[in-house]
Amino acid sequence: MWGTKAKRVFVIAILATSLSVVAGESSSLDTLRAQAKRGDAKAQVSLGEAYANGTEGLTRDLTAAAKWFRKAAEQGDAMAQVSLGMMYEAGIGVKKSPDQARKWYDRGVKNLQLAAEQGDALATVQLGVLYESGEGVTQSFETAVKWYRLAAEQGDAGAQYRLGYMYMYGVGVAQDKAAAAQWYLKAAEQGDVEAQYRLGLEYEDGSSMERDNVAAARWFGKSAEQGHADAQYRLGLMYYGGIGVEKDYASAAKWFRKAGAGNIVGAQYSLGVMYDSGQGVVKDEAEALKWLRRAADQNDAMAQDYLGFMYSTGRGVARDDVEAVKWFRAAAQQNLSRAQVNMGTAYVTGTGVPKNPARACYWLSLADAHEKDVQSTRELICSTLEEAERGAVMSAVAEARASQSTRSPEFNP
Repeated sequence: MWGTKAKRVFVIAILATSLSVVAGESSSLDTLRAQAKRGDAKAQVSLGEAYANGTEGLTRDLTAAAKWFRKAAEQGDAMAQVSLGMMYEAGIGVKKSPDQARKWYDRGVKNLQLAAEQGDALATVQLGVLYESGEGVTQSFETAVKWYRLAAEQGDAGAQYRLGYMYMYGVGVAQDKAAAAQWYLKAAEQGDVEAQYRLGLEYEDGSSMERDNVAAARWFGKSAEQGHADAQYRLGLMYYGGIGVEKDYASAAKWFRKAGAGNIVGAQYSLGVMYDSGQGVVKDEAEALKWLRRAADQNDAMAQDYLGFMYSTGRGVARDDVEAVKWFRAAAQQNLSRAQVNMGTAYVTGTGVPKNPARACYWLSLADAHEKDVQSTRELICSTLEEAERGAVMSAVAEARASQSTRSPEFNP
């Protein structure tokens, strides 16, 4: 479930959330730094977190992060001790040392347990995070659930979300989607951004509760307003399709733009298409090209195929058939049928590539296209091949279709 990097990112993310109140109380970075220098352990941890993640206007500096975590850790701050343990284990910002990692982990976990046993909800949920990730302790999903439940019952929104997640996927507890949805709801009502997004998914899917697109759009909206990129994309889709909300292309474009800025590939593709068609935005082929390229560079097959179309027609860019074929091929190798048709057509006409009937037959045969003109072109071009060559092409097509790979290789006759 957890890779080493994923574990540390997850733990640090929870730590950042737990420290946000401390950081928020400081009117400026200067104030936070002054508090840290005066020996305020919470400010020291917040400053270490800011250096670790490059936030609060600071350049990311893991050595400085370790310095401030150490100062807080030496004062007994449990999460600073755990953070320092992670850094020693990975050799991040400090020289790697299993002994130092174990020392600080043990101190941090002990202090968290003492605080949790005294009813500290924040310490309780942080213990759940550590046991779920296996960071600093022996991984135990069942123990994670125990701590999450204790914190959730004290009203901690983060714990309620994590407990809901564990129920949703049956991790450390018997799967119970209805229970998961109830915990998501409790967390969402307290403003937990991830719980709001997940609750939107549940209302949209209808597997754990009655499907309700209006409720889905409402919860996606709450999460989207807090900057959740996936929720912004889902909300954009709902506005685009008029699902749970009144159809509104301008609002769809607005949310696609926000999600695209958050690197959601589907949003980047959708916004590119909207700029190309002028749907919900002023038509702008150059802007369309920009967003399509951002998605295509992340290996989105539909964006790659559309980008090929832009180059093949000179939309927003000088026509370039060779560049068009490059993008058609990238999408075709991901088994996008229309891109495979485009590749076959390119080899039929010699546009961007030399004419090659065998390769044309291969791509047109591989495509799951039922249009009569495509079928007739495929039959015609394949019929021009010698029997042995046609047999080799059909064998390659069968092999590509039978392969478990998601990529179709180029046929090299």
